[in-house]
This record gives sequence, structure tokens and C-alpha cells, in this order.
Amino acid sequence: MKPPVPTCAGLLAAVLLLGASPVPPTRYTVVMSGIAKGNLDVSREDAARRVRLSFRDRGRGPDLVTVTRYDPNGVPVEIDISGTDYRRIVIAEHFASAAGKAQWTSAVDAGSAAAKGFYVTNEGNDEQLAALARALLKVPGRRLPLLPTGEASIRRMAEHKVTGSAGEAVATLYFIDGLGMEPTPVWLDRDGELFAGGGTWFGVIRAGYEAAQTALIAAQTRASDDAARAEATRIAKRPVGPVLIRGALLFDAETRAMRPGMSVLVRGDRIAAVGSDGSIAVPKDAQVIDAQGRSLLPGLWDMHVHLLGQRDGLMAMMAGLTTVRDLGNDVPTLKALTDQFDSGALIGPHVLKAGLIDGRGPFAGPTKFLVSTPEETRAAVDRFAALGYPMVKLYSSLAPALVPIAVTEAHARGLRVGGHVPAGMTMTEAVDAGYDEVQHANFWLLNFLGPEVAARSNTPARFTDAYTRGHEIDPAGAAARSFVAHLKAKSTVVDPTLVTFETMFTGWKGEMSAWIAPWAARMPATALRDSRGGGRATTSAQLVDYRASFLRMQQLLKAMHDAGVPVVNGTDGSAMLYARELELHVAAGVPAADVLHDATLGAARVMKQDRDTGSIAAGKRADLILVDGDPTKRIGAVRCAALVMKDGVIHDGNDLAVAVGLKPRNGACQ
Repeated sequence: MKPPVPTCAGLLAAVLLLGASPVPPTRYTVVMSGIAKGNLDVSREDAARRVRLSFRDRGRGPDLVTVTRYDPNGVPVEIDISGTDYRRIVIAEHFASAAGKAQWTSAVDAGSAAAKGFYVTNEGNDEQLAALARALLKVPGRRLPLLPTGEASIRRMAEHKVTGSAGEAVATLYFIDGLGMEPTPVWLDRDGELFAGGGTWFGVIRAGYEAAQTALIAAQTRASDDAARAEATRIAKRPVGPVLIRGALLFDAETRAMRPGMSVLVRGDRIAAVGSDGSIAVPKDAQVIDAQGRSLLPGLWDMHVHLLGQRDGLMAMMAGLTTVRDLGNDVPTLKALTDQFDSGALIGPHVLKAGLIDGRGPFAGPTKFLVSTPEETRAAVDRFAALGYPMVKLYSSLAPALVPIAVTEAHARGLRVGGHVPAGMTMTEAVDAGYDEVQHANFWLLNFLGPEVAARSNTPARFTDAYTRGHEIDPAGAAARSFVAHLKAKSTVVDPTLVTFETMFTGWKGEMSAWIAPWAARMPATALRDSRGGGRATTSAQLVDYRASFLRMQQLLKAMHDAGVPVVNGTDGSAMLYARELELHVAAGVPAADVLHDATLGAARVMKQDRDTGSIAAGKRADLILVDGDPTKRIGAVRCAALVMKDGVIHDGNDLAVAVGLKPRNGACQ
């Protein structure tokens, strides 16, 4: 039974008191990739606080009011959250603690427990994070149990002076551990009040101090990187001589076959020799690694990421990803991060970069490269070319008339072109305009749903139209066959990112998301909180239709594969999603060996790097992973990296897992 919605007089009185308070709220600006998107307002009165969060991100964004009453130790005793969440869905979350018992209900769960912890809301905000920090700083040992489950602790990391419209201020950075897979940053002022939070992709900062956000994020990054550099020194093992891996079941990406009893000799950052066991002379000073029949694969490629920090580098390596392609990021932030990956100061993959270009307007993407004219479009492309980017990504609000201009300029500069299908175009029209590839399988479905759908594809309708109407498409019909044949004729690459849609299309409240289930036993309890939140369906009839729409994407993927359309694997999210993306391709009917090829040599060929990497061959880069099991028989075995080698540097899989916040693997891998 769900707990009752708290309506006690104390909370209501606090709400009324806050509404009558003469003290104006403290305002914070919500900033995404350097662009103001909305506000967070905090009103304070005695033991109660009222927080309003409102921002817009490409047609999405919350309008939430949170009212919280605290005990003298700063621990919540009542919370009431109402409004619409980031997806614009009406929600209500409630928590109450009385007589030693806590009860709560949220969009993802409901329950009760002994009132011995700090309740972490499902619909959180940075003010609540600051409240947790204040409570942690009051207790001996700076540790608190959490509700529904878990434990949090806090570390003081740095102090920074800033200047804004209200004068000089001093902000102190704290990292809170225990809320997720990585430490959560929050900046407090000298009174312990929220000053800033988040990072480059999404953050908040006290109004009037927006110009200081870059400096605060830089200080925050330095603090995080300092700890990560120490981790890199501990985890990354740089051999002093050659390394021989023997007794391996080797995946030959050229022939798409497994070869048992194989050895690989590595010298420095290159593969020196590949042959059957015993055929390679073992140098006297060689470090010998006995693979014990494990599968030796080329390092995997995630062709659709957005790196947010050094933890993403660790996560990628833990997942066996030695190369990723970042499809849109803040230019200086990404450069600073990748420079450290390349030097070995931080653990992370090789990174290929794509510059994100969009049109101005209310649904513009998270980029500073917004264009409205041919001149601006060419200048944006030229800027990314000058930076050495191999690709530009065109986004949903770019004017269709500017697409051929961007394509012509990019191709003249030797850059690939990919991205979303801009509003007002179909995918077929984007391909005809010169796209080399298209990201996201929802655009496959939208291609068949008419001009009124195409006209709004820069809004959240690009998702809703896909899951509500995608099932109407006949994947074996003449229109679908013609579409697939056209992609093949144009040599268009597709980047499905099925895993980003799976829960949205197929999830049901109370069921754990499929991608997270194999990791669940090793993850922090609080990180699992929203894994059972479900997808967009709210009725059984909707669920049938939405799941059928997801199946249409898989059926089209199989048709594309069979026709020879090049496919790459991307997540558009955490590296922990990657193995599930491969599983979804296999579930669609693509042979596992072909999926592995797409994830290695196929991706390298798309990016014209196959002479240097993508397969296990003499002279190529020493990017290798050793996994338990045979992924050509069970593709999910790629989750189980016992060893990850990048440029000849060796990383233990369990060491990487612990570094990203997972428990060590114990026993069989799922």
C-alpha cells in the first residue's frame, strides 16, 4: 500500500509562511553549455524552504516546486514536490517522518522505514544537495544514512573567491560521496548556503555571479582530476618491456571469426606480432599474460558519446571502450580532458570529435555554434576544421536551407557530416542533401510519418511521434525497402542508439531497465533509484503500441544490416549502456560476429582509421581487451573485461570497476 500523502499542519503552515515572507528568494541561474536556460529560486523561513526550479532544454524541462521542513539537525521531516518533470510529465513526490517512522511516495517507488536517515528525493535539485551537505557537516565523522537506502559522506575540496553584482564572495567546494557512481559536487558560501552546483553541461550558480561559473567549474575539474591522476598512477601499468598475451581466443575482425590458441606480442604502443601459441619467440624481458582461454578483442568503439568529465574516461575504459566519438561538447572543456587522456595523466579512451552546429531558437541544442545565415554556417564549419575535428554534427533546429551549405563546406574541408534530421526535413532528404550518416533510429520512423511530423522534429515530438506512431510502419513494405535501398546506394552510415530508446519505448513502471540489470548487484543502492521508473506508456494498450514501435526500429536495423548499410554502435549516454546496445542489435537478428565487427574494425573504417586500429594485427595500435566468455556466442560477455590495454598500457578490469564506483566483480559475469 502506498503511504499517505502528508498534509500535516506544520508543512502547510510552512508553505503559507513562505508565501507571506517579506524576504525575497535567492535566485540561481540554470546554465547549460554556457547558455542561461532558466532559474532556481530558494525562499527561506525558519526551518522550512521553498524551491522553484524551472528551465527549458529543447522543449523539455521541469517546472517543480519543492517545500521542505527540516529538524534542528538539518534533516528533512517533511517534503512535498509538485509540478512537471524534465519530460513535462505531472508528478507528485511526498515524504513525511513522524514518531520514528518515515514514509514516502515518488514517481518510481513508495515505501516506509525507520526514520533514521536523510531522505534523497527522486526529483532532486541543487538546493536539496546543499541541504544534505549542511547536514553532513554537522555530524561527527561527516557521514549520514540515506533514505530509501545507502549512506553519504562529504569531503572539503577547494575554496575560491569570486566577484559578482553583489560584491566579493567566497565559495567552498565539497564532494558528496554515496549518491551515485561518482562524487557529487556542490559549492557553499560562508553561511553554508548554496552558491553553485553541477558542471559544464548543466549547472546552477547564484544570480549575478554567472561570469564566475567558468572559474568554479575549472576549480572543480582540477579537484576531481587531482584525485583521478592519483588513480591513474595506481591503476595504469606501463610495461618496461614487451608483453606477450598467450592462450587467447582471438577475434579476427577481418574474417569475423574466433581463432583459438592465439598469442599477441606487444612492444610499446604497437602490436609486434600475432600468431598461434608457440609460434612467437618470447623475448627474455617479456611480461607474459596467460589469457586462459578468455576472448581477446580489439578495443571497442562507442561512436556516440558526450564526455562530461574524467569519470567518463574511466567508465569507458572499464566497459572495454578504447576509442569513443564525442558528438557535441564544449570545445575548451573537451580539449582539456582529451589532452590528459592522450598524455596518460588521466585514464580514458582515444577521442574523436564532432562539432555541434544548430540554428537559433527555443529548441536550439546545447552548443555555442548557433547559426542563421550561410556566412555563419560556413564560419562554424571552418572553425571545427581548424580545430582538427574530423566531423560536424548538424542538429534539429538548423534551417533546412543551410544544410547543403554546411555539407558543401564540410566536405570541401574533408569533414564528415552527420547528426539529427533538422525540422522540416525527412531523413531521406537529409541523406540526399549530403549527410554521411544519421544519428538515432527514431528518425527512421519519422521518415514515414508525413510532413506534419517532420515539421516538429526539433521538439520533443521527435520522441512522442516515434513511439506513438512508429508501430504503423510496415518494415517489410515497399516504402521501407526503398528507404533501406536508398541508404545503401548513398553509403549512408546509421548510428541507431537503440539503448537510448529502449526504456522510453518499452519500460513499465516497477520493472528495472534492461541495461542496468546486469550491473545492479555491483552499483550503489542510490544509483538504482530511478531504474524502475518505467517508460512513456501509462496504460497497457500504450505499452503494446510503444513496444511495437521499438520492434519496428529493430526490424529496420536488421533490414539495413542485410542490405549492407554500414552500422556503428553508439550509446549517447553512459559507457555502462554499451553492452546493452550490442545486445539489442543481436536481438534484432544481426549475428553477434557482425556486431563485434561493427564495434571494432567497422567503426575504424567509417572514421578512416582502419590502417592504424580496429583489428588485432601487427603494426596496429595496441588497443586490446580480454573478456570472460565468447562474445560471438553471448555478446553480453563484452561487459566482463578482465584486462583493458590502451596504447600498450595495461589496466586491470576490477581496478577500473572500483574506480568508477562499482563493487569488484566476484564470480560469473552477466
